[in-house]
Amino acid sequence: MDQKQCALNMDANCNTVDNQQFIKSIADKIVGSSFEGPAIFMLSIISPFSFVIGQAVIFTTPLLNFMIPENILRESRNLFNDRDGVEKLIAQIELQEQR
Repeated sequence: MDQKQCALNMDANCNTVDNQQFIKSIADKIVGSSFEGPAIFMLSIISPFSFVIGQAVIFTTPLLNFMIPENILRESRNLFNDRDGVEKLIAQIELQEQR
């Protein structure tokens, strides 16, 4: 599946390699700024609502496009629409925190 088809696809598993890289880059920024504890706490709180957050990102994309690049919105949508996406992010933060 090419990049354009993947961008139009609402499947959270469309681009798993990009999704893993996106999760790793977010975890790098969180660990680099030493906010592991608060980030894991907040992610644990929003984890049950991640699908709703992903749908909200889809709904507000036309408004958010002015401030946030489209590729980041797409990856955020994929992260939150994946039921295990937030848990994967928490696991990646914990893994990088141990290093």
